[in-house]
Amino acid sequence: MLALALAFLACASGQTRAAAQTTSPSLAPEEKARQEEAARMEAHLRAAVPPPEIVLPPPPADPKRIDGTWIMDQVTPLHMTHDASGHDIPMTDAANAILQARQRAVYVDHDPIVATGPQCLPPGQPWQFGLLTPFQILQTPDSVTFVFSEYHTVWSAPLGVASPAAGPRQYMGQSAGRWEGDTLVIETSTYKLPLWLEPDGMPASKDARVTMHLRRISDHGPELEIATTIDDPEMFHAPWTYVHTYAWRPDMEVFEEYDCEAQAASAAQGQALKTKEQH
Repeated sequence: MLALALAFLACASGQTRAAAQTTSPSLAPEEKARQEEAARMEAHLRAAVPPPEIVLPPPPADPKRIDGTWIMDQVTPLHMTHDASGHDIPMTDAANAILQARQRAVYVDHDPIVATGPQCLPPGQPWQFGLLTPFQILQTPDSVTFVFSEYHTVWSAPLGVASPAAGPRQYMGQSAGRWEGDTLVIETSTYKLPLWLEPDGMPASKDARVTMHLRRISDHGPELEIATTIDDPEMFHAPWTYVHTYAWRPDMEVFEEYDCEAQAASAAQGQALKTKEQH
């Protein structure tokens, strides 16, 4: 499984280099920073997802039981350039402009609070499910709830509901889930803030519709596959999909402490120091 993740990282690094050359040539001098970040992410994968030290109990026999503890077994690409079918991601001019502004903020201006995560705010499903930290799924006949160790995020979706409720905007949006065979489909919309779809800053607007197809697979041991479709006419000319997989890790069900507030305070202090130096 680790070999698969490292192969994914090599592919991701290649995509990152291509993106730096084609979508934001003005940031070419920052390619070294991207490569260093890719190396850091590889090291983080090795540390965050070590092989289990015990023989793990199998997941429930029912393929519609996805409850338990899971962790990503790939490294999220710094910048996605292709969808799950290998096609170019159909970004609009508006999306490219936001992406380049976010890249500049991260790699040139080194703005520590440009994204929601360092502010200790729920970052939306695409960012949250791209983290190398475990999460738990709690499942009942009427709902499914995701509890993430990072950012203290809790996200719930009622089941058997046709579409997301027309409620107030939320950081994780309004969601509705349904079963299609052995695949759980969750649609989410009505976000409170625009989203980051990956670390480089590919955007989705707060009016995006995010549809996730979750199903259990066993290609490399027990895994959860999540295919995520982004439908956002403001940022993309057409809906597109990417796929991540997550390893079954009941040995990680006891989360390590994550002090999100300290991270947010540190980011704010860094921003204050940067502002002071500029003046």
